[in-house]
Amino acid sequence: MGLDLNDDSLFEGVSFSSSRNMTLVKMIENAQENAACIHDSMGWLFLYSFEADVLLCDQPFIIKDESIVIDQLFSGVDEYIILIPLSRQLCLALSSVKSDIKHTYINSSQAMAINDLIINNAERWVIGATKESIHC
Repeated sequence: MGLDLNDDSLFEGVSFSSSRNMTLVKMIENAQENAACIHDSMGWLFLYSFEADVLLCDQPFIIKDESIVIDQLFSGVDEYIILIPLSRQLCLALSSVKSDIKHTYINSSQAMAINDLIINNAERWVIGATKESIHC
């Protein structure tokens, strides 16, 4: 069971006829438009890490102007520009090039490279499973 992200009906908006708080209505409409844009125009790659924990931080969306390069995982041509750590063992990479949803396992050195990006993106907090998992 789960969500079929290829089902466009999941992204059809809920209409609001009247509301006391137009700001909230606009935020929800904006979120729906952005979700549809991300779904329809970006490539999704789910990264599973079982050798090393992926860190989390207070600024979870890592967005780069140029392609993220990680040895034996991403090259510049992959166009992966956004990383979103979701849990200790799961990170989502979004590409500016539309492609099918993909899944791959990453090794400990690739997880550490992602963790370096997470640490550099953090504003105040970095969260890891153990004190040792947070390296500086």
